[in-house]
Amino acid sequence: MARGFGNVTQFQNYSPLPRVAAISLAGISGQSAPLFINWANFPTNPNIGVLVDLSDASIIKSLTAIRSVYIDNMGSSAAIYIQFPDTGYTIVAQANSTVWVPVYTNQYKFTVFALGIDPTSIPLTKVLVTNIPAPPANDIELATAIELWKASPVLARTGALNPALGNPALGDQFAAQTISLQVNGQVLPLFGGPYPVGNFIYVTSAYFTVIGYQSSGGAASQNRLFFESTGTAGIIFEQDVAAPAAQFIPFIPILTINGQWKLDASQTYRLRNLLILGAPTGAWNASFSYTVAGS
Repeated sequence: MARGFGNVTQFQNYSPLPRVAAISLAGISGQSAPLFINWANFPTNPNIGVLVDLSDASIIKSLTAIRSVYIDNMGSSAAIYIQFPDTGYTIVAQANSTVWVPVYTNQYKFTVFALGIDPTSIPLTKVLVTNIPAPPANDIELATAIELWKASPVLARTGALNPALGNPALGDQFAAQTISLQVNGQVLPLFGGPYPVGNFIYVTSAYFTVIGYQSSGGAASQNRLFFESTGTAGIIFEQDVAAPAAQFIPFIPILTINGQWKLDASQTYRLRNLLILGAPTGAWNASFSYTVAGS
């Protein structure tokens, strides 16, 4: 599918006209027309197109044809495109890169597009139009990798797909809580939230254990342990522990998670103990590594 720019604000024309200058590349002599586009000279807009018309007689006489284009897009977070209307041929220079590519056109008119301009750091684009045939070349100034850390409604527990890019979970923060199993309804908060809407809690590890569980008073005991949100996420994990009368269980591993839970940080998360039966002693331990970050 050809790249379309129908919704991009376009301006006419690039000025002043460039002065054609002689160049030599790999032993081949030719002519070039240098362009310097300062996107700050145009009304603030993340997507802008500028028409360039090099069909002036003085330029045509020296340039003779457009056979290749060099784009210097280093230091820019916006992608740059050049499109030739007679053929639809489109060149692209990704953010923080330079390209030098052959051109398919029979005219001297084209449009330079900048897509995704950051208003806090508006770039300057340098374009060199030449009549020298050149093989395609691309140099990346800053190698970047973007991972799509999106989440389904279940994983994000927000009720809706998170459409934005997320941050990888670093696991650079830690939380640990201990609940006495004797206290019915005891609640302990987690993760220091709630945080502003749009932030997420990335849980990279979770360990749930029960230490020293014992029934007392001559009767069996049973507890139900919850890891939950007070918001729409609800109960994330629950587990029953039980012991017959007078039985002592020194260590019960309940759950170990190594991976990632992506939780809506605008909700409040907690541990909760529900005493179902008897009079137990012991404690429920939970520890987490996590990261709180924007979406």
